[in-house]
Parts: sequence; structure tokens; C-alpha cells
Amino acid sequence: MINELPSSDSALMSAYMACAGSQELPKVLALDEHQILLDTMDAMFSGRFQFKGVTTHLEFMYALEMFQPDVIVMDVTVQGRDGISFVEKLRASRKNLRVIFLSQHDDPRCVAMASEVGAMAYLTKRRHGDELIRTIEAVLNGEHLLEPKNFNTRSYRSRGLTPRQVEVLRLIARGMSAKQMAQELRISVRTAEFHRLAIMQRLDLHSTAEMTRYAISEGLV
Repeated sequence: MINELPSSDSALMSAYMACAGSQELPKVLALDEHQILLDTMDAMFSGRFQFKGVTTHLEFMYALEMFQPDVIVMDVTVQGRDGISFVEKLRASRKNLRVIFLSQHDDPRCVAMASEVGAMAYLTKRRHGDELIRTIEAVLNGEHLLEPKNFNTRSYRSRGLTPRQVEVLRLIARGMSAKQMAQELRISVRTAEFHRLAIMQRLDLHSTAEMTRYAISEGLV
């Protein structure tokens, strides 16, 4: 439940009401922390979809209620939060939510986890814009472009690791310090250290050497 509106709420309300008055185009809501990507989507979707892009989870939850999107496009991680777990919680009460993950992560395990929580498609940000448009159109037509049976989902999700923690584990195995990981992932050193501790606890590992051996055995490096 959202108890307060994002900043400039009157302007946002006007925008949502304007969109609500136009029913001929499908509605796409995107959550991504990079405003330049949202601006690019806005221009690219002109004439095809009604589009609303937001950069925070608070704005997203508000838009989800007010904008009533037909399709959601979001990253696997936004502002350090695990987008896959976020979608899993959303779909617990919104079974018909149609989600496309658009992410820099191209690890097949991330794709598998996205499939497990009910996402209908997964694209990397290296793809061309027209492929994203075609994917949205396919999802609007009810096509599931991800099928759980196509992926090996045995490992990380069953062990409780998030996509961000998988990425941290990979960097640890490459010999990076907490400071280097923080710079690489654009997170704080404290957050990097928190992820490291969480990985050790969840995988029952007790040293950097054990984490490195585990990552190598799982093909992360």
C-alpha cells in the first residue's frame, strides 16, 4: 500500500488521466534507473504504445495502480533491489501481470529465474529497439517467450541467491575486493560486503577460496 505520492504528484496525476482517456494504444510501464533509456523508449514507442517510464519502486507502484499497464518492462536489478523477487511478490496478488525483463544480465541462470517467477520474455540491453517492440507485441498477443522447461533452474534460486548475488559471486571469484566490486556494480562498499556475507551464509561457504571454487564449479568464471 502506497501512503504517499511521488514528487510532482499533481503533474503525474494529470499525465495518468490523459493516458487513461486514450484507449486505442496498449499501455507499457517501464522501471529502470537510467532515465536516458526511458527517454529512448518513450521516443521509440511513439504511435505504438502509451508509455510511462519511472526510475523508482515508489513511482512504479503508484503508476501500476493509476496507469493500469498492459505490459511491464523492467530490469533484473533496479537501485540495488532484486527485480525478480520484486516481480514474484507482485504476481502473488496480480496473476495476470505481463512482465518483460530488459537487462544487462545475460547469464542463463537469470533467464531461468525470470521464467520461474512468470515473466513472459527476457531481453538483454544489447538487442535492437525493434526487437523490444516485437517482443512487447508478442506478449500483448499472449505469447510466452520463456518456458520453465527450457532452462535448468536447479541451482541459484533454489539456494536463495538473487541475480545481484550471482554477479557478486562471479566478481569475488575473479579476485575483486569489496571496493572494486562496489565500483564495478555502482553500489556502496557496505552493500558489496553485505552481499558477500549473504552468499556465504546461503551457500554455507566459509572463505573466499571456497566461494571461488564454488563459482568455478558452477561455470561462473
